[in-house]
Amino acid sequence: MWIAVLSATFAAHAGAALPPWGGSGKRESPPAQTAPPAATPAAPGSQAAVAAPATPGPNTAAPSATSRTRRKSAAAAGRTLPLRPALPKSATLDPLRTQSADLPENAPVERDAQGSWIAATDIARLIGATKYWHGTLRKLELRTPLHRIQFTVDNPFVLLDDRTLELAQPVQTAGGQLRVPVAFIDSLPRDSTLTQLIYDARRGLVLRVPPEGLVRTPRIDAGPGVVRMTFPTDHPEEAVVVGRGRA
Repeated sequence: MWIAVLSATFAAHAGAALPPWGGSGKRESPPAQTAPPAATPAAPGSQAAVAAPATPGPNTAAPSATSRTRRKSAAAAGRTLPLRPALPKSATLDPLRTQSADLPENAPVERDAQGSWIAATDIARLIGATKYWHGTLRKLELRTPLHRIQFTVDNPFVLLDDRTLELAQPVQTAGGQLRVPVAFIDSLPRDSTLTQLIYDARRGLVLRVPPEGLVRTPRIDAGPGVVRMTFPTDHPEEAVVVGRGRA
């Protein structure tokens, strides 16, 4: 008993903790430190919350410049920046079509193995005609103040005023609407009683000719010692030579 009392007194003065009686006699290791929970990432479009840096303790190293830069980048990642919408993979840039906004009123031409087609509703829009559909007869009639055009489904014959025209292909239906061979526009009257249309094969468009007319693609004819360039225009009497010169 005296031995136990002396051991306890010596341990109290030495500041060492005795193991409990009946224990293994080994010193218990201090509990492991638990890492703070990771921050929850901010939702897209919201501003990310940045926690204030903890006060450095005796065993904590001061944050480096690299870590401060990473924290600023993480905060900036929470902001949403407007992006330019990407073009579809199937989109292509045609230099002839990108200038369509500067062209007169026009309509697209559909091309397939059978030929080139224009919708009958587009013809009516370009010439300013009123449409009348006769369902039982499967006929579409276009009327202007001075002209009348009649198309019949699956029929190559077209009535234009008091004339009957025969097209290279019959009028067809596609996508719920009638389509007509684009060559039909060459049969329309070429006078002031009807708006004139022209087919631009390079752009694949049918254009409404403006009142002042058009200047078309020049023709170049080379001869012995001379090259002649001709500019087709709807009003040649209005052409003016503004200068002459020799190369």
